[in-house]
Amino acid sequence: MPQAHDGAFAFSVLDMVLMGLSPYIGTFTQPARSERSSALAQLEALGIAHLAGRNWATLSGGERQLTLIARALVQRPRLLLLDEPASSLDFGHQIRLLDTLRQLRQTGMTLFMATHHPLHALAIADSVIAVEPGGLVTQGTAAKQLAADNLAALYGVTPAQIHHHLGHPHLQE
Repeated sequence: MPQAHDGAFAFSVLDMVLMGLSPYIGTFTQPARSERSSALAQLEALGIAHLAGRNWATLSGGERQLTLIARALVQRPRLLLLDEPASSLDFGHQIRLLDTLRQLRQTGMTLFMATHHPLHALAIADSVIAVEPGGLVTQGTAAKQLAADNLAALYGVTPAQIHHHLGHPHLQE
């Protein structure tokens, strides 16, 4: 799933989500009631069901991001690739998205997520791959990879700064 997407057509949010089902419903077939219900359920889970009738072109960046995530999820994938899925979202939508992703992971879905927010990774990840500035790649448990000393090295700050600004108990040394 890309970070950003610009559409040239006047589709509704619900239409954009239903497009995720196009490989399954045929070229000239209208979505069935059950497919529309599934699309609406994804919008509801992400907290944007109230946008179903809105024109895609009028959405904010965060609303578009959530719509594209709903479009991916309506396909019921076993694997989901996400490139900074919370980058354009306000705090409330970040929480809803992370809760949704955590629930999906708990049901067996495999998630690969690129993020610059350690707490987002800590919220949903079992394992973290970190790419350091020199290109060194490390992998380990979320708790180990996101320890304050590792984050300090990764982001070029001190462990004390990590503790001061994040203060999360799982990020302690």
